[in-house]
Amino acid sequence: MTRPPAISMLLGVYLSLICLAPNALCQLTVLSSGNINIQWRGTQLDLIRSQLADVEIKGPLRAELESQLSWLSAWKPGSLTDTATWEQKDIGSLFTEPTVDPSGLAAPLRERLLGKQAKPTSRDTNELQAVLVQHDQDIGLRQLHLHWLDQKQYRQKYLSEIIDAADQLAGMLEQENPQTEESRLARAYCYYRICRALIYRESPEVTADKPIQDIASHESKLLAAYTQMIELGGKGRPEFILVEVRMLRRDNWLGQALVKLEEHAATIEKQWYLKKRRDLLKELGWREPAQEAEKVYAAAFPEAVAKERS
Repeated sequence: MTRPPAISMLLGVYLSLICLAPNALCQLTVLSSGNINIQWRGTQLDLIRSQLADVEIKGPLRAELESQLSWLSAWKPGSLTDTATWEQKDIGSLFTEPTVDPSGLAAPLRERLLGKQAKPTSRDTNELQAVLVQHDQDIGLRQLHLHWLDQKQYRQKYLSEIIDAADQLAGMLEQENPQTEESRLARAYCYYRICRALIYRESPEVTADKPIQDIASHESKLLAAYTQMIELGGKGRPEFILVEVRMLRRDNWLGQALVKLEEHAATIEKQWYLKKRRDLLKELGWREPAQEAEKVYAAAFPEAVAKERS
């Protein structure tokens, strides 16, 4: 989304008022463009409060403004660290992805490939391929194949294969009768893995070599997988929260994405939390906190930042 350059507070208020009801996106763009003078935070908070005072602002737009207000109220200039901006709430117990293996065929191979003491060899991977050919409808083997592909060290290379494997497994699990809590949750994780692979597909290091040819189709697949994930796993689950953050960013609800990120910071891998906090603040146009977040991320993960800049 293209944003206008920094403008004076009076012009910002004026533009916000004239595009209030018919163009919520315009209002958010102006509101988020920031103010670079010394009184930036106070000015921005005043602008947000003035918008919220209008009773005509409702629904997602009000939620967005309230989220922006929450984050800026919690932030004090110079206060950002590599931990969450505010105190974390108890999120309760976390899901664990079920291992489904009704036939028991996958168990020995799973131990050799993914067990705690696993030292997999080419012989093990060849065996997995062979038994998949012999038992192509075995749910346990299909899940093991998905888990083998969708490891951090292989993920970027096998994105299409991960999406296909997860989609096939989800379909097989859906045909199980009766449906159990275990199969429902296993399906939710399938759609999460599809979402994650599609999001990885958007990363610059992937698109540099293989641009997305049909963006509309890509977005449609992501939305469909996300909808299934939420339907099966529920909204606000910490295990899937980065996908929710991505979907809020997709719709330009950047304040809501930032708050959701902060609320679940304790369960997010630190590098992803710091990177996405930095990115969201930049996209909001909040110059001062964005610069702070950039410094914190660079100090914590200098190699990642150097790679971005190379």
